[in-house]
Amino acid sequence: MSYPNLIDPEVFAAEGQNLQDSFLLEELDERVSSHDYPADKQTRVSFTLQGGRDRLQRLFLDLNVKADMPLICQRCITPMPFLLDETSRIVLFADEESLDEAMLADEELEGMLLEKELDVRTLVEDQ
Repeated sequence: MSYPNLIDPEVFAAEGQNLQDSFLLEELDERVSSHDYPADKQTRVSFTLQGGRDRLQRLFLDLNVKADMPLICQRCITPMPFLLDETSRIVLFADEESLDEAMLADEELEGMLLEKELDVRTLVEDQ
């Protein structure tokens, strides 16, 4: 694959691969980059993606997204410091039935269906 942030999530998780990269806020999807709250669209958003298996032998992706992102205060309309540091575990499922069953059993679970190709940038934007 020529685009380094396009992965096969099944292989990535099964092999315990790791990916680290960053994007400028303005490079992300319009639903993120066009938001009024960030004070600086040149803010660098970095991420780490780690694949693996959980104790139930389910494939997962651990995503950590970080940014030192000044936000516009809605009260005084001046920039204020904000540190974004979010981590999530996304468990991968082969079919909708398994995903639904797991999500009903565990309300905290973040799960998604396996895809042949996954754009990591989309995961970062969603986070």
